[in-house]
Amino acid sequence: MTLIAKVRIASPLPALDKEFDYLVPDNIAELGFGQLVRVPFGPDKKQKVGVVVGTSDHSSFKGSLAEIIDVDSHFPLLSFNQFALIEAVASRFMGSIGELLSAVIPKRMVRVEKTHLYDPEFSEGHKGKPEPKREYVQPSITRKQSYPNWSKIFAEKARDYITDNRSVIVSLPDYRDIDNLKIAFAKLGLVEDIHIFSSANSASQNYANYLQAMQSTGIFVGLRSSIFLPAPNLGLILVLDDGDESQIEPSSPYWNTRDVALLRQSLENCDLLFSSLSPSAEVVRLVEIGYLKHVSDQSQRPAVRITESLNRLDEATYSAIAKSLKQNSSVLIQIANLGFATALACVKCSDLRKCGCGARIWIDTKKKFRCRSCKATGDLPPCQCGETRVRTLRTGSSAMVEWLKKAFTEANVIHSSAEERITRIEPGPNLVIATPGSEPEVSGGYTYVVLADAYSMVGAPRLRALEKSLLLWANAIEKASETGVVIFSGLTDQLAESMKDLQFFEAMRQDFLEREELGLPPTRRIASVSSNSSSDLELLKVELIQALGPSISPVASAEPKTIHFCFNYSEAENITPLFRELVSRISSKSKNRLPGQRLFRVRMDDPNAI
Repeated sequence: MTLIAKVRIASPLPALDKEFDYLVPDNIAELGFGQLVRVPFGPDKKQKVGVVVGTSDHSSFKGSLAEIIDVDSHFPLLSFNQFALIEAVASRFMGSIGELLSAVIPKRMVRVEKTHLYDPEFSEGHKGKPEPKREYVQPSITRKQSYPNWSKIFAEKARDYITDNRSVIVSLPDYRDIDNLKIAFAKLGLVEDIHIFSSANSASQNYANYLQAMQSTGIFVGLRSSIFLPAPNLGLILVLDDGDESQIEPSSPYWNTRDVALLRQSLENCDLLFSSLSPSAEVVRLVEIGYLKHVSDQSQRPAVRITESLNRLDEATYSAIAKSLKQNSSVLIQIANLGFATALACVKCSDLRKCGCGARIWIDTKKKFRCRSCKATGDLPPCQCGETRVRTLRTGSSAMVEWLKKAFTEANVIHSSAEERITRIEPGPNLVIATPGSEPEVSGGYTYVVLADAYSMVGAPRLRALEKSLLLWANAIEKASETGVVIFSGLTDQLAESMKDLQFFEAMRQDFLEREELGLPPTRRIASVSSNSSSDLELLKVELIQALGPSISPVASAEPKTIHFCFNYSEAENITPLFRELVSRISSKSKNRLPGQRLFRVRMDDPNAI
């Protein structure tokens, strides 16, 4: 009987986003799902490596089929469950299966394969659950041990599942979180069951862990891409800080860990747990509609003081810092932006100085003018009024460090930022100035955590300004000592009342309810499309309105050559295929597209669209 292999090419090229049929030659005795094969491709029969996603005894292709040249690896590198997830993600995010395959399937390491035992009779297996648990767990913001409370919760949950021979996937936003989780696992004696995927590992170690994940249950830990790992008999998915920007894939199709986890949970019927000190708007929505159960521990929290002054350090705060440093304690000050100046104005006409692309100009850590958006640097051209001099509207963290070094000469003034991140410091008279997300750990915690730019962070002209600020504040506050004090600078009104008791969920819930009234994400889905071709983008816009009419709501965009539109979740199944077909048809007929080039950049559920 003739055997035909269905082969997918791991490539982002749109033309390769389909199955290709190849004859399986007689010299290949066995061929299974997920194996890599070498095949001839195109008119020149150039060899490509593809992955087998099925076999059949017939083909719909009318021409003559080529034969597979060879099997690259007898180890399957893709499971049935992984492929089903990839198909679902490609559908939801308007992406291609090929580009997801290229991101999910690891690069082969033959030497590692030679030392790995392979069981050809192995089956993924899945016990399934009639009523899987879906929870949002909000841990106590005050540490009850030397490592974060979320890591203790994750370790204890994982222990229960691995004891029952069920796999666990843990997706974290930052490599520092891996270190904290390792400490928690060590406390429970689970070191042998945990398999970590990290850039800190050698490529060989990560590949060995991947092969392990293909054929045995375990606890598989990594950053956002870990959500795609093979995990036989998957029992639980754990996701930390789903609203963190690190949980969003920056390349096409721009998936996020939260939505992929939700898709995988529904496909494999496993349990799912999201955890964060402050929820994303999407998690609040899922709690509100009853899809997630909210579990919260508010048993202990640090003291909070809110200043009415817009000054970063009022007199009382300054005095408290000085006293703490004299007592050999550490203090943390969170500053919103890096650099010496976050915004500049003309000294003559007071206009905000902007780059030619329209974004703000700032002064970076090297005291050079730089654009926030296009990153252009160099001499600052004259203002429209002709003036070249500027004044600083607000200083950044670098300027704050210089000032505080002069003010506190006896202290150890430390600067931590995304550019030069410090992960841990020794206890002592430390004055740490950190940009959000870069706050280092210190044994025993900080005596004071000062959120010096609280009012300006929530005032950013973005839909998600509050959502992002709450999470960044909460993660900084979590590093305070048990007797520590948190100081917010300049908060007012209802938000100030919520922060007095650190009611992060309630603050985010109020924000969500306001969005719900206005029909804004995440109460509705949003799609963004950009293109270098204005004419093709306008054509797409016209045809979208003609085809989908009242089902979509156009949203104004400040970005050039970009369109946005919102639609209801319930209409996604009808809208997405039509949208994909329009993009494909206009792309194929366009005279502005180069061979192999994407005419449109499509991003579903873009968190920064509004």
